[in-house]
Amino acid sequence: MVRTRENISRRGSHDARQSSAHDKEQRIGHDGAGFPDGPFDTSLLTQYQDHVARIIWKGQDRVVKLVFHIKKVKNSGRPHPSVLPFVVSSGLSPLCNILYEYPNTGLILGFVERWHPETNTFHLPIGEMTISLYDVWSLLHLPIIGEFCSTENLEYEDSLEIMMTLLGVDRAMTSNELNQSRGGQVRLSWLRNLYRSCCDNELWEFVARAYLLHLVGSTIFANKSATYVRTHYLELFRDLPTCRRYAWGVAALVYLYEQLGDASFANTKQLPGYLPLLQHFLALGRKQLRDTYVEIEPHARRYVTGRATSAIADVRVQLDALTYDGVI
Repeated sequence: MVRTRENISRRGSHDARQSSAHDKEQRIGHDGAGFPDGPFDTSLLTQYQDHVARIIWKGQDRVVKLVFHIKKVKNSGRPHPSVLPFVVSSGLSPLCNILYEYPNTGLILGFVERWHPETNTFHLPIGEMTISLYDVWSLLHLPIIGEFCSTENLEYEDSLEIMMTLLGVDRAMTSNELNQSRGGQVRLSWLRNLYRSCCDNELWEFVARAYLLHLVGSTIFANKSATYVRTHYLELFRDLPTCRRYAWGVAALVYLYEQLGDASFANTKQLPGYLPLLQHFLALGRKQLRDTYVEIEPHARRYVTGRATSAIADVRVQLDALTYDGVI
């Protein structure tokens, strides 16, 4: 369940909205919907001159590309039976089954417009709201207790060494890939080829690491390139039997917060990260329940994703009309 800031006074679903003439001057709505309706911090306008809300309030819009790696996840296929135990023990196996072909662009961007990068919350009429760790666990079933996934970007030589050691690639092949990828990262397509090659040679630990690196690079650590994954994430899979000790859910949420912070500025044109977290943490948008869903599964699997997407104008009206009863 999403959380709201407790210092905001509660409003019931039938409460009438009241505001002074001064408040109305401070709020310029979307087609009369009021964005946001109710108390809001005007420092957003003075401190964040480039926030996307400023151009929205002026009646303008922007085009943002959602960097969604679903096809790359599908191209990697289901993990080979011999490496499935490694994938399951890593704590990342739910990501193999939560695949969204068509993200709800209007719904996602409607939330982005309300993100405050300083507080990491959505500013709404009922107060401030955010995606919680409970939401991550409920939607994805990723571990939220454990060690933090602490890594640092690697220089060329360090990337060379870790790839040779943990993926079993010779120096010439590793150097060629790093040079082509301009260091510190590898192509997702190269990882898929390596995965198949290692499967043919039954090098199962190398297969598992290639698969897991591809998996996180396509989901919780997806970046704006839509093509590469950073090599430093490979360090998280050095010791395969114990990599479940990491709080993957925490890492996914922190990474998404960072991407939302970037995307909340008007000049940002891409939004990466694992967007099912943003699409389903609140019951809005066009959603169809999956008939075969059972409650023990991650809640993100309960919906069928079709091509239909919510119009962003409709999402703005829905968010303006939210009440506590509609959220909790």
